[in-house]
Amino acid sequence: MGEYEPETEIEENIEILYDIPLLDEEYELLMKINNSLLEFKLQKTNIIDGYFYKKRYNLEDINKLLHTTFERIKDAFNFFDNLLKGKKINLIKSNEDIINLNFQNTTQNIETNVEIEKVKLTNYEMNFIFLKEINSLKNKLNLSEEKIKEKDNKINDLKEKMEQLKQEQETKINEIENKYEKKISDIENLINPIIEKENERNEIIKFNKLNDNVNLINDFTEIDVENMRIEKNIANNLNIKWMKSVAVYKIIRNNEANYELAYPENLNIKIYNILSNKKIYTIKKAHKKDINMIKHYYDSLTNNNILLTSSCDKSVKIWNISFNPIINIMHITDCFDGSFLSPFCIVFNAEDYYILGGSVFEKKNIWDKDGRLIGNIKNSELYRNCAFIETTYINDAPYILLSGAFHSECYDYNNNIMKIYKSKNKYNIHNIVNLFKNDNEIYLISGDQGGNIIIFDFESTNEISSISVGSSICSINLINKKYILVGNDKKELNVIDFDNKSIVKNYREHNKDILGIEKIKTYNKGEYIITYDFNKIKIWK
Repeated sequence: MGEYEPETEIEENIEILYDIPLLDEEYELLMKINNSLLEFKLQKTNIIDGYFYKKRYNLEDINKLLHTTFERIKDAFNFFDNLLKGKKINLIKSNEDIINLNFQNTTQNIETNVEIEKVKLTNYEMNFIFLKEINSLKNKLNLSEEKIKEKDNKINDLKEKMEQLKQEQETKINEIENKYEKKISDIENLINPIIEKENERNEIIKFNKLNDNVNLINDFTEIDVENMRIEKNIANNLNIKWMKSVAVYKIIRNNEANYELAYPENLNIKIYNILSNKKIYTIKKAHKKDINMIKHYYDSLTNNNILLTSSCDKSVKIWNISFNPIINIMHITDCFDGSFLSPFCIVFNAEDYYILGGSVFEKKNIWDKDGRLIGNIKNSELYRNCAFIETTYINDAPYILLSGAFHSECYDYNNNIMKIYKSKNKYNIHNIVNLFKNDNEIYLISGDQGGNIIIFDFESTNEISSISVGSSICSINLINKKYILVGNDKKELNVIDFDNKSIVKNYREHNKDILGIEKIKTYNKGEYIITYDFNKIKIWK
């Protein structure tokens, strides 16, 4: 009884079937068989317990009952088992197909993987090749970088050297420039005085060519005539006889510019350098008697400076002062009565020059440069009592200015035309006359013994205006368009404002009548006024 346990085999088979994939209805059937088997085992246990402990069943009945129940379970299981066997076969086939498919897939996967691996290998190989090339390039680049660095270093070295050379060159250039500038400066220091002298010479030559036009063109702009001072006193006891006894002029001497003053001293003529304050030459025994007059002229025909002198010895002389020694180039004897009131002048034309003048109470004669008497001044009402005669030029045409008894005259030497200028004060003797140009108008200015300065229009001869200074006028000069300097018999030097027609300044530095007023403009050395009386010469600045 205890040895017969056929259900164990079925249980084991059921356990196996649980591990096999089943359909839902198959799984329900297996569960029913398993439940029946469990009921069988429970029944079996109950029967056995009843047999052994309660003795309800006999052994034969028990075996028969159990055998019948088990057989039904066994048949059910066998049916189920047979059913599953067919499924197992199909399952196996299906599994084989799956396995085959998996195998194929696996094979394909393997082949694919092999191809992939080959590709990977190829990529690896390519990468390796590329890596080698890259490494090679890197090496080359490293070499190139090193070379570049080396070249950069060389370039930097070259740059430094070039910069150093540049600085050295700049230093040398600066040194050369400094040397050059110094040489230029040295040369300029050497040349500039030469250029200045040459410019001064040219200026003097130009001035001398226009010397007789000085009152028409020359303006003094630097000197302050209202605040002048005496810079130098020249000579004493000169015994000057006449208003034109001092000549002031510019001259080229020894290839250098000089500003000179010629004046009489006894029977001699002294030549004085205004800037150096030195006597530079003496014409000894120029005349046999006292010298009445000295005038300077520039002979543009020969480019020589000449002095015209007259004396109480009744002679007139011309001196060439451009050379050393100074020589007498013309001498006219017994040409006037020898009185100190005997004016003379020189007039130049395009081809020659002539001497004009004579005794104060005689007709004024004309001599050629060889001293031959060739005529006299025509149409003049001052054939007697002419105390002043001078030459001036208008547009290079020569004019003779005369003054004397009661009026002034201007003689057109080329055209033989005389202009007569009579003032409203008809009975005053005209002592001095001059021309000046203001803008485009030309005026004649005359001073008389009544202390009047009369201004005439040159062309019409009409009196424009007059200015009274209160005493006899001995000398007059036009400084510029604004100022007139006048010397009178009261030892005064008057500064007259031409526009306002008034005296703006009086200077009292002379002890005798102021006989003459001269002016001279130096080249870059200032302007000077020269005044003189019977005994003294003063230079103003």
